[in-house]
Amino acid sequence: MPSRYIGRFAPSPSGPLHAGSLVAAVASYLDARAASGVWLIRMEDLDTPRMVAGAAQTIVKQLATLGMHADQPVVYQSDRLAAYQTAFDLLQMKSLVYPCCCTRQEIADSTRIQLKTVIEASQVKQTTQAIQAIQASQAIQVSQASQASRATLFDQRINLALKFGDSVGGQFASQAPPTPQPPPTPQPPPKPYPGICRHGLPPNRAARAWRLIVPNQAVVFDDRWCGRQAQNVSQEVGDFVLKRADGIWSYQLAVVVDDAFQGVTDIVRGQDLLDSTARQRLLANALGVIPPKTMHVPVLYDKSGLKLSKQNHAQALNLVQPLECLKSAWLSLGFAPLAVHDLASFWCDATHIWRNRFFKV
Repeated sequence: MPSRYIGRFAPSPSGPLHAGSLVAAVASYLDARAASGVWLIRMEDLDTPRMVAGAAQTIVKQLATLGMHADQPVVYQSDRLAAYQTAFDLLQMKSLVYPCCCTRQEIADSTRIQLKTVIEASQVKQTTQAIQAIQASQAIQVSQASQASRATLFDQRINLALKFGDSVGGQFASQAPPTPQPPPTPQPPPKPYPGICRHGLPPNRAARAWRLIVPNQAVVFDDRWCGRQAQNVSQEVGDFVLKRADGIWSYQLAVVVDDAFQGVTDIVRGQDLLDSTARQRLLANALGVIPPKTMHVPVLYDKSGLKLSKQNHAQALNLVQPLECLKSAWLSLGFAPLAVHDLASFWCDATHIWRNRFFKV
């Protein structure tokens, strides 16, 4: 069991908690309690156009109704803009950021051109290889044929045709090379930012956003739920945005700065955020801070296959029976049902089981 553990639950107050966000909240709370650690609540309210007035207070009340209380006052990202600016300034001093003028349409157009070029180059290469193979095969056949008389070769073909049928005879009789099969259509590669502005803004263009220069190397880490992970951010994402065109600090930058500020040692959240981890680890290293350990738990989907989220209009939790909400979240995490009849018993039994599974020495 870790000697020092600080975990956090960091919802976006764009609406009340729903069943999907509750799974992440329960997992993060249990992990902190099972480690005898500290559990924090942080409101990620930077994306102001999406925020709903009063949602943050509603979320805190929902968590309290379910028996989850933070060990320190709630932190709001909207109060920490100066900290993000300080981190950005440090990255700028290290020459790790650059301005970008690209619109989404320009990035999409550039990506399509690059994809077309990759596909065409792949087709030419595969077709050339096929033709070279055919030519090599023909050269071998001609060389072998020259070692015997034409009459002998003709007799061999006739005998083979009589023995095995017209199909084989016809194959030997026809020296025309087989028609090369068209190469398979390559699967569309990932679409990272193509680096249009990495070496300077085009003439007469102004900066819209700021991006981090990403090294071309794999980021490898062990996730406590999903196991060993590896991602080359340069190839799969590209240089990513730290400050958006609308002036809002990016999620990636704010998360790394806030986790360092709060001393977070362990992040427990949904698997939909697993893809962000490599970017956040790169940022943490660039800022000179130790990235937290991670655990990415399963997410919930609706009947149509969409992730339960406020954006997809997930229904708010019905807390008339809070214990039933907790039991449902527990089952969604893959555990067997608990025969408990009150919140205190649920948290006691669930914490014990969680500790045995994830912290047992």
